[in-house]
Amino acid sequence: MEKNSLKFTKDLNQQHTKEIKVLFDLEKQIEKESLALFDQLQEYKENTRKYLKLKQELNSKIKEFGDLQNIQSVIERDLLEATLVMKKL
Repeated sequence: MEKNSLKFTKDLNQQHTKEIKVLFDLEKQIEKESLALFDQLQEYKENTRKYLKLKQELNSKIKEFGDLQNIQSVIERDLLEATLVMKKL
């Protein structure tokens, strides 16, 4: 009976050791994947920052282009008026 108890205890201990090893391995895998996820998030954050900067620059250029179109319209209108005045002379 005592021999069976010792064997049972030994087997149970080995089983627990295996299960604990599996848990530690899973913990290591989770940690590894967490670090990879963190790296991906940092890369995403940097890419998002670059995207927002480019978007802001694009909006600024579009505004400048619109301003140039307005200036061009004013100059064109002024030249047309000047041409009409010159024709009357």
